[in-house]
Amino acid sequence: MSKYFNLYRIPVFFIAAILLLSSCKDKDDKKTADTPATAEKAPPAAGLTGGTLFILYADSASFNALKHKAVFSFVFKSEDGLTLAGWDDKAPFDPDPDLELQRNLPVAGVTYSVGTYFGNLVISTADVNKIQNDIKNKYRYIFFTPDNDIPNHIRYKITYGNTLPTTMQEAQGLVAPAVDTYANPSPPKNY
Repeated sequence: MSKYFNLYRIPVFFIAAILLLSSCKDKDDKKTADTPATAEKAPPAAGLTGGTLFILYADSASFNALKHKAVFSFVFKSEDGLTLAGWDDKAPFDPDPDLELQRNLPVAGVTYSVGTYFGNLVISTADVNKIQNDIKNKYRYIFFTPDNDIPNHIRYKITYGNTLPTTMQEAQGLVAPAVDTYANPSPPKNY
C-alpha cells in the first residue's frame, strides 16, 4: 500500500504546483475596461524633459571659500527648477555640496530638452583663483549665465555684479572678466 501512495505523490504535487502557478497572473496581465491593452504610461513631468535655463548666482563670500577646481552638477530643486550645485575638488570628498546656486532670471531661447547632455561642469583652479581675485571686495554676486552655443550641451558664462538683475537688460550690464570664463562641460574621466 505504501508503494502505491508514494508513486502517485510526486505527479500529484507537480500537477498541483502547475495549477497554482498558472492561476497566478501578473497584475499587468489583467485587462479591464479601465485599462485597455493599448494604454501607455504617462510621460514624465515637462520640467524633467525640457525647459528654459535660468541665470544662476551665488554670493561672492561662498564662492571665495573655494580653494581648488570647482565641479558642478545639475540638480532639480522643483519640478522645473534646474540649478547647479558645486563642490571644491578636495579630499576627502563631502557628498553635500560646498556651493548651491540660486535661480534668478530665465534666459529666453536657452533651453534643454531630450538629447541634452547633463554632465558635470568644471571651473579650473586657475579660473577659480582669477574669479576670486576679480570679485574680492568689489562684487557681491557671481552669476552663471547659460548658453547652448555647443549643440546639445550646456555651459555657463561667468559674470559679476552687486545687485540681482530684475530684467534681461540689467543682466546684460553685468561685469564680465577681462577674459571670458566659462563653466564648461567636463570631459569623461577614468575613475
